Amino acid sequence: MNKIVMASLFAAGLAVVAWVGWGFVGSSSLALVMTVVIGGVYVLGAYELVQFRATTASLTTALAVNPAEPLADLDGWLVRLVPSLRSPVRQRIEGERVALPGPALTPYLVGLLVMLGMLGTFLGMVITFKGAMFALETSSSLESIRSALAAPIQGLGLSFGTSIAGVAASAILGLLSAMSRRERLEAARLLDARVPALFRPFSAAHRRDEMLLAFKTQAQAMPLIAERLQDLMQGLERRNDQLNQHLLAQQQEFHREAASAYTHLASSVGASLQESLETNALRAGDAIRQVVEQAMAAMTQEAQHSHERLRETTDVQLQALTAQWEGTAHRVADTWTTALHSYTRTQGGLVEQLGGALQSVTKAFDERSNFLVASLRELGVQSHATQLAFDQQRLDGWIRSMETMASALSAEWQRAGAQTAAQQQGVCQALEATTAQITERMTEQVTRAIGGAAALMDQSDALLRTRIETEAQWVHTQGQRMDELTAVWRTELNSLRDAEAVRGQAAVDRLDTLQAAVAQHLAMLGSALEAPLTRLLKTAADVPQAAAVVITQLSEEMTRLSERDNVALVERTAMMAQLGTLLNSVSEAAIQQRAAVETLAGSAVQALEHAGQQFGRVLREQAGAVGDVAVHVAASAVELASLGESFSRGVDLFSGSNEKLMESMQSIEQAIGQSMSRSDEQLAYYVAQAREVIDLSISAQQGIVEDLRRLHGSEGSVGRPAMASLGGDA
Repeated sequence: MNKIVMASLFAAGLAVVAWVGWGFVGSSSLALVMTVVIGGVYVLGAYELVQFRATTASLTTALAVNPAEPLADLDGWLVRLVPSLRSPVRQRIEGERVALPGPALTPYLVGLLVMLGMLGTFLGMVITFKGAMFALETSSSLESIRSALAAPIQGLGLSFGTSIAGVAASAILGLLSAMSRRERLEAARLLDARVPALFRPFSAAHRRDEMLLAFKTQAQAMPLIAERLQDLMQGLERRNDQLNQHLLAQQQEFHREAASAYTHLASSVGASLQESLETNALRAGDAIRQVVEQAMAAMTQEAQHSHERLRETTDVQLQALTAQWEGTAHRVADTWTTALHSYTRTQGGLVEQLGGALQSVTKAFDERSNFLVASLRELGVQSHATQLAFDQQRLDGWIRSMETMASALSAEWQRAGAQTAAQQQGVCQALEATTAQITERMTEQVTRAIGGAAALMDQSDALLRTRIETEAQWVHTQGQRMDELTAVWRTELNSLRDAEAVRGQAAVDRLDTLQAAVAQHLAMLGSALEAPLTRLLKTAADVPQAAAVVITQLSEEMTRLSERDNVALVERTAMMAQLGTLLNSVSEAAIQQRAAVETLAGSAVQALEHAGQQFGRVLREQAGAVGDVAVHVAASAVELASLGESFSRGVDLFSGSNEKLMESMQSIEQAIGQSMSRSDEQLAYYVAQAREVIDLSISAQQGIVEDLRRLHGSEGSVGRPAMASLGGDA
């Protein structure tokens, strides 16, 4: 609708200008030129308004979109607008009261159209009057003058047509400009109405709400962070206890496994040695038993023939056989003893068992050998009587059989000794190889475990030292900052307190000085006016009452000023005390925070050092639990990382709290400055009032003196010298 109306108005204005211009065609070229200029200016203004309305239409079109949710991208929405509107619209959305731009040339063109119309009129009038003067100068008769003035007067009527065109075009262009501005105002009101809903994420109110919400969230997060730090410390303590319990369990299990392994090894070695010794002893006993049985049978058969001869020969042979058997037994014993000594040097722990076993075997073998020798001797003695008869006959056969038996026994004993020595050597070599392999494997495992544990301990110690140094540096830095801040604030507050005290004392001194001056002045006036007032008591009875009232008012005003100054000083003293309390509380809070951080760091360091010591001791004692310990060390590293993150968050929160404290201190400083400025203003006001009261009092006293002078002048010549002297004193 507005578009049709504005088009109609533009067409009407253009028609008026064209109609006026058509009237000047062929009659006045100057008026026609001015009308054309007016039409051009009118069209230029209309073109600017068209562009202005197009800009407004783009804003209205962009605001016509009403999504269900607020916009997420303001730049994408501003792209729809004309570039000249983007910055003002952005500022208006963000909360700044910025007016939208209006037409730049149209207000000037509206006035220019009127001026152009008037200019055309003035030019036409100049030409018309010039022609009239020329006609009057060249004409002499009345008829010629009339005919000469007819044409200029007709042109004068036409010259006012430019004013009509200019005024009409100016009025219509102004109306179009007003309508365009109204559309722009409606678009601005629509924009303001859409800001709380559509553009709320980009408004200043939304930013304030978000900031307030962030502050609330931060304030709510502080207790949660404290609880999480407490939970973290409890978790570290529980993890430390679990680690200690696990290490103790692993140590006990390792001891049980080692004891069972060594017990099984000793039992297997003892069983193998016992079995080998028993087998060798049984074989030797069987061989000896067969030989003895054969010898006894031969001796029984030959005893009847060679008893006498066999006795001596038997003694000699038995002695030789006994010596041989004893030598063989000693050689076997020496062999077993040497083997036991070598086995004792290699194994250490099994020396006593193997030595006892070998000694028991040796003793048993010696006992059996001695028992056999004794048995043979007894049999020889018993069969001596029966063998005498067969001694001579069987001597040669006996010698041959004994030689055969001795050689057989020697061979059998040599084979038995060789087999026993070979078996013992094999057992010793197997034990040595097994022991060497076990020792080598245990050494390699312990070396690898100790190396890995040393590397892990070095990493843990490096991480712990780095964390301790960082925390100590941070605590030291924060302590220095808090000390510097406390010192600065104390210095500033002391200076403010001193300045306030100096100002209060100066004000009190100034008021005392003013009061003393007023009292001195009043005393001087009273002493000067004492005699005239005595003489003129009846005529000037109201004057002392007025002076007393003025003095009373002045005293009351000075009393009120003193009371106000005292109240102001009390308030400032209370404010300084509150500031001192606040600074003390801030210092105590900083000290408590520092102590809490140092306690936390110290407890963490002690716990980690204790855990590291236990960990190193257990690693040196127990090489088998390296895998589990590495897992726990990794978990401890993760917990240390989380502890570092918690410390970082604590540092950030502490920095935020310090910033808030600085802001609150700045606001307190501003409040103190404002209070001081107000105090100065009140003091200046009180001083001004005191000056006014003093001026009024002085003016009143001067009026009284003047009245007294006039009264004294009206008296006789008797009182003139006294008044003259009184005036000289005054």
